[in-house]
Amino acid sequence: VKFIESIKAASQVIIQEETRMCGRGKAASAEDVRQVACEIARSSETSWSDSDLYRNYPNIYPGKRLGIVIKNSESLFSVRSSYWGLVPSVKNAEAKDAFNLFNARSETVMTKSTFRNAFHTKYGGRAVAVLDGFYEWVTENKIKQPHFVCRADRQPLMVAALCSPCKDSDDTSCTLLTRDVVPSLAWLHDRMPLILPDVQAARNWIENSVFQGLELPNLQTHMVSTAMNKLAYQEVDAATPIKPNLKLTAFFPRRSEKPISSSTKKRDSSFLNSEVVSSFQSSATTSNTTVVPVASNVSPL
Repeated sequence: VKFIESIKAASQVIIQEETRMCGRGKAASAEDVRQVACEIARSSETSWSDSDLYRNYPNIYPGKRLGIVIKNSESLFSVRSSYWGLVPSVKNAEAKDAFNLFNARSETVMTKSTFRNAFHTKYGGRAVAVLDGFYEWVTENKIKQPHFVCRADRQPLMVAALCSPCKDSDDTSCTLLTRDVVPSLAWLHDRMPLILPDVQAARNWIENSVFQGLELPNLQTHMVSTAMNKLAYQEVDAATPIKPNLKLTAFFPRRSEKPISSSTKKRDSSFLNSEVVSSFQSSATTSNTTVVPVASNVSPL
């Protein structure tokens, strides 16, 4: 009970820090989490002892439970509903500073004392978090516009993670690894989740701690509703693409402050010339969805 109360309280502080990345995501369905686990395990079924605690939130953030795949002490792959926000096993669950750890830099995770034990632990340490995608924000004209990033083929994302048992409960907590962003996504943030491109890469990460030099799958980005700026927004359309907010005045020439002479009216009998009409039609039909090519994503860590 103390663990749950403290992590909920701390999560309200964590999610306010805009400088961090990958603090919001779309949880995968329980069926997809199980399917990914079975593929990693090369088995028709895997155990998930706390599946009743899992919820596939459209807008998940630290303090909620992620579906993660781990290898347990019996050397079997299994799924856990793990709190997002790492509490190192040597820490007490009431240490609120531990809940700042919902991301871990992959460049230092091998040596940093906070993550070192989990990184070097095959059984229950290295893990794979299963998400449909993640959200990032771009601020333009003082307006925060959320964007959703997912695989172009809409398969679940497998993100390298670390898991740790909690000292004063049977629960587990986890953190997501991050890496330098690829150039094609640099307009969103300077960091991104450490995405594992396929099942073999996921298995290599859990069993052998291998994650360098991975190629990313095709990624797709699109704008979503600004309703996502609120943590409480949990509607099913949270990650649904929206059309850009086109201002019709942008396609019309600015009116002159001086009266328009009759000769000018004859030369330009319409405010809409052919170029403006063409521009409007082109912009109105252009999708806001961007597909990031595989070639631009090949970037070793």
